[in-house]
Amino acid sequence: MISRRALLGTGAGVVVVAAAAVYGDRAHKLDDLARTIGIEPRRLPALSDEALIKRVQTDQSIVLLSLRAVAQRQPQLAKTLAPLISITETQLADLGGAIGNLTGAAPPASAADALDDVIAMLQRSAAERSKESLAAVSGDFARVLASIAVSLSQSLVVLRNARKALT
Repeated sequence: MISRRALLGTGAGVVVVAAAAVYGDRAHKLDDLARTIGIEPRRLPALSDEALIKRVQTDQSIVLLSLRAVAQRQPQLAKTLAPLISITETQLADLGGAIGNLTGAAPPASAADALDDVIAMLQRSAAERSKESLAAVSGDFARVLASIAVSLSQSLVVLRNARKALT
């Protein structure tokens, strides 16, 4: 049979551990607590960030699909679009990969019209990524979204210059 002292000591130990866990949770120090006992915590994305990742993956996949379609239909633009395609592929790989079963409308026959469509799409995407970076829960994910927004904005400069060269 267990003695009263052992029972009280065990109970006090449980209370101390529970109080430390509650404090760690409320003070957002559980990761630090886990590290002090030798456990490397694994960060999990917030549910809202998971939905955001899927939305960004889908949108960036559409951007990639459109860039590839214009490059294929307008060979004179392929060299200009190649770095943008490469950057978008890298961004999608960092987000978990492209969404594969998407289809899009064929780009316009005119190179100028095709570039106008891509420019409008990238403007929308850059604005969306910028807004989403503010909505992200994870600071790391917010920085990724902000960098995608900046990358899209820089791509717009390249495309606008290409558009001016066509006229």
